[in-house]
Order: sequence, then structure tokens, then C-alpha cells
Amino acid sequence: MTSLLALKHLMGPQGSGLIVSTTWHTDEPPGWLPYEVSKAAKNRLVYALGHKLRGTGVTVVGVAPGWMRTEVMLQHHTEQELAGQTETPHYAARGVVALAGDPQVMRHSGKILDVGELADLYGVTDLDGTQPQWYAAHRLRQGGG
Repeated sequence: MTSLLALKHLMGPQGSGLIVSTTWHTDEPPGWLPYEVSKAAKNRLVYALGHKLRGTGVTVVGVAPGWMRTEVMLQHHTEQELAGQTETPHYAARGVVALAGDPQVMRHSGKILDVGELADLYGVTDLDGTQPQWYAAHRLRQGGG
């Protein structure tokens, strides 16, 4: 709803803008059904809005972070369990900032981009200087290459 209001009152009249939605890849096998359905709906919204807004100067992108190392995660997992498998929220934020500064950002409209992909494209790093590739590693573990 917020995206649609911003589009109508701000971005549409000026003919430019960037709508970013955080989401998740909806791979097989599905996880918890309500979560999967909510993310599938967001992903479809990104695709549909990106398609409908083609040629308007407004870009719509979904950004999919990996396994986030947050305060809540640290309450349920040890540092050792999370080491090398997680990324901080700063990593995604740095990717979104780089995306917003890309003069050719429109090439990504309607797509879901993994934060690791943004790191590769724009050279951003997490707080510790690494470029976690959680989703790429996840695909390999699932046999998806």
C-alpha cells in the first residue's frame, strides 16, 4: 500500500523512483506455509509492478537477504553456529544503497536480487569485510547449482 501511495503522489508525477521490497526466495521444498505464501505474493508484486511500470522511470526490485545475524538470532544460536553462515542487516542496507545509486538501476526492475548478488555487482561488504553468499551456498546444498 505504501508503495502504491508513493508511486501515485511522488514517483509518478516526477517520473522516477525506486521501490524496494525485502523478501525471500520461494524455493522448493516449501517451508512454513504462511511465510512462503506471503513471500510468494511479495515476489509476484515486484514482478507485476516492475512490468506495469516499464517505461515510467520507476524501478521495482525485491531484495532477498540471507540468514540474518540479529539480536534475536543470537538469543537462539551460539556465535559458533552462526559464524560464516549469516550476514548482518548492514550488508543488505549497503546493497540497497548501492542499488539506489546505480544510474542503470532500471535493468533490475521486476527482479528479486539476492544480497550476495548485490555484493558481487557493487562490491559492497558486510561489517566484517566479507561478502556472504548465503543464497548461492543454500542452492548448492539443495542441489540447485
